[in-house]
Amino acid sequence: MAKEDNKKFYFTPIKKEDRILALRDLAQKKETLTLWKKSDEKTLAQFEIVALDENTGTFTLTRKEASFLERIGSQDPFAMNDLILFKSPLNRYQYFSSGRMSFDETKKLYFLRIDHDFYRAEQRQDFRLDSNEYNTIQLVIEDRIYIGIDASAGGTCIGIMLQEKGLFITDGVFQNCHISINGKRFKIAEAQVVKIWDADIMSTDKRMVKGCKVGLKFSGMNEKEKEEICRHIIGEARKEDQARRDQYEN
Repeated sequence: MAKEDNKKFYFTPIKKEDRILALRDLAQKKETLTLWKKSDEKTLAQFEIVALDENTGTFTLTRKEASFLERIGSQDPFAMNDLILFKSPLNRYQYFSSGRMSFDETKKLYFLRIDHDFYRAEQRQDFRLDSNEYNTIQLVIEDRIYIGIDASAGGTCIGIMLQEKGLFITDGVFQNCHISINGKRFKIAEAQVVKIWDADIMSTDKRMVKGCKVGLKFSGMNEKEKEEICRHIIGEARKEDQARRDQYEN
């Protein structure tokens, strides 16, 4: 994958115990794997999953593009037991890893053993930071402060009390808002209500009560402003990941 593409994604390492769940999901949904030889993106090709050996973490694959060898003008790079990189979509994520690949000439099948680091990637602008014991999110609308449930550079979800429901109308737009993420404040030119639904929410005194959730989409910001929010969210997510690892190790 090109270095420029790396800037578009936020990468989260997948724990070893969760890796097999992701591999199983990919196999069950028969997702397409995009493979390429390390440092040689001209070899990029797509493969279909035939089966998964969960004991070894090995995919059995068939190649989708029959004219692949004609296109690259060389021998099959996936039949030489070389290190191969792969990516595949699953739900709203992309998964990335690498492994050794071999080819069974008799069966015309490929075998990719995933035994390297495994990553889940999400578009940077879509990456959402959840409100929890590590993160505090607040949205300020017309001097009213609402508790945020999550936030991304593209929008947020907030919790409101039932008596506040009348203040929010689907497709309604609030101007000159602010969002605070772990104490850092960002100006939001416009926040449009996308969805409202009844739900249990956390009250200001940390109790779960009946209320509503409101999804809002941000607009009216330039690329620099979006990137500032995105950088901060990803930085806070990395701090959370490190704090959780430190807590687990201790």
